[in-house]
Amino acid sequence: MGTAARVSVDGESRLDVWQSAALPGIVYSRGEHLIHTYPKHWHDEIHFCAYNAGSGYLAYGGNSQLVVAGDLIVMP
Repeated sequence: MGTAARVSVDGESRLDVWQSAALPGIVYSRGEHLIHTYPKHWHDEIHFCAYNAGSGYLAYGGNSQLVVAGDLIVMP
């Protein structure tokens, strides 16, 4: 068992967030059809992001990188 939440922005946009009791301390999220610009920020944890569709830009250290379907990003 674990915990789960779903946020639906409209008919297409969706964000699921969940945590498994089998792996405590790991939070999983999956978004579909989301467009969001984040201000500069940092992570207190390692962030893994797998792109299975679409594309976007990831800014890090003053650089901007295009990410596309099939990319796996590991962000400190």
